[in-house]
Amino acid sequence: MLTIKVLGTLYLLWLTYHMAKTDFTAVVNEALEQELASKTSGATTAKNRVGELPLSFGQALLFQWLNPKAWTMTVVAPSLAMFHTSSSWLDNQVLLIMCAIINILSISCWAAGGHWLRKLVHLPRVMQVIHALIVLMTLYCAVMLWR
Repeated sequence: MLTIKVLGTLYLLWLTYHMAKTDFTAVVNEALEQELASKTSGATTAKNRVGELPLSFGQALLFQWLNPKAWTMTVVAPSLAMFHTSSSWLDNQVLLIMCAIINILSISCWAAGGHWLRKLVHLPRVMQVIHALIVLMTLYCAVMLWR
């Protein structure tokens, strides 16, 4: 667990640093301009450069190997199934169902939030506040790993 905490903290601090130094408003405006240009020209070509958003399905799948939340859940969740050793098959099914429900609810919240935020991306001041909050929340997550 200590290794996961250290690696997770280092990753979150690295992520916080890079997010803080990025001109988020310029990135969003460029993405909106590219989307508008592709819609008006009728082009439906996918972005091929590494590092561009959105990630492809394969890139997103591989990214999960770097996700400290996924590693923490993978390490901690099986320990929950150790409470009832007499019926381990049943415990695994309950664990899988619990993880599926949590994941579906979490992904739904992120998707709804993204949809809602999309309506605000045209307001530069709002985007600056959202960017600052995201940076601070990521830093907070890094600190809270040690509480």
